[in-house]
Amino acid sequence: MGAGSRLETSLRAARLAAGLSQAELAARAGISRQAVSAVETGRMSPTIEVALRLARALGRPVDSLFRLAEDTPLVPDVVVGAGTQDENEAGLERPDAPGADPVRVQVARVGGRTVARALSGRSAVLPAVPWSNGLLRRTAPGAGRAAPALRVDLFAEPDQLDRTLLLSGCDPAIALLAEHFHRRCPGFHLAWWNANSTAALQAVGRGEAHIAGSHLADADGAGFNREAARRHIGRDVLLAAFADWEQGIAVAPGNPLGIRGLADLARGDVRLINREPGSGARRLLDEGLARAGVAPQTVPGYDRVVHGHLAAAEAVAAGLADAAVTVHGAARCWGLDFIPLAVERFDLVIPAAFADLPAVQALLEVLDSRLLRREVEALGGYDVSAMGEITRVAP
Repeated sequence: MGAGSRLETSLRAARLAAGLSQAELAARAGISRQAVSAVETGRMSPTIEVALRLARALGRPVDSLFRLAEDTPLVPDVVVGAGTQDENEAGLERPDAPGADPVRVQVARVGGRTVARALSGRSAVLPAVPWSNGLLRRTAPGAGRAAPALRVDLFAEPDQLDRTLLLSGCDPAIALLAEHFHRRCPGFHLAWWNANSTAALQAVGRGEAHIAGSHLADADGAGFNREAARRHIGRDVLLAAFADWEQGIAVAPGNPLGIRGLADLARGDVRLINREPGSGARRLLDEGLARAGVAPQTVPGYDRVVHGHLAAAEAVAAGLADAAVTVHGAARCWGLDFIPLAVERFDLVIPAAFADLPAVQALLEVLDSRLLRREVEALGGYDVSAMGEITRVAP
């Protein structure tokens, strides 16, 4: 909503998901188009009657369209569930211990009690099978076709394809964005697959994704992702800020090897787990080693590669490596210590040609959600103050 407004709305996203213009929604609700516009932009808070009319016209509950923005519901008298045996043996701090930092939790009513399950260590990163909406099949040659063709058998209605965004990127917090997007805009879907910044930008450049997540520094040191967007996409793009994050070295709790910086990786007693070429983490590592005068081949484990920030942190948590360059949030998820090296901007890179798609407009609106910002910030090492700011980059 507008500045100073106490009401947060997802009316515009709901209207776009329904495929309605402002005038069409106004006609269904029996109000003026100007009123719809004013409510969507925060220039007017709806009366109870207007809110009910809009909700009925969209077939949505009122509280899915409007909520008090500054209110964070509080739940007193929470019971903290015990961690796994492995987590307890690792000595991970319980969130209810005196002086403990706030910890992300999953909370529910169980037998009349409110139980919170702390998301730290192995409990923080759950293996899951991504949702799909179809099966890819190879078909036999047919009339007029000499070669086999590919087809998809859908699990959903065909119109869902126009309401699904493909996003490629490496930030673990994209999963939170996808969840908030689906919750606030149930007519839309965000399909995310993990890829480093270069690969994500190349996918958009080939027309295989709508959006790329990227955190590649510009050569002039004045910003992020502008030069990479021009190089790999090559046409008019928008940079939608997601967050500024800390990237650094994840090490075991207590930092038993006393690692202080990238130069320590060449001591001989530190096993590195690396990221793949093209990733922002690999680029940060290589540039830092060069400044420290360290040859990459002198770093034990430099050629051992995993894909993704969470995978890098997991390797350290599992004892398969002593250090990994990753983001603070991934290190915190796995209960690791963290040595900061740099603050980087993670942007959502969107071709301007896609900017007016209803699904893209709805996603950009979700970036204004205070609850999303709070949840991302709770991961640790994220500054979300610029989330949703748009910068246009000409080719």
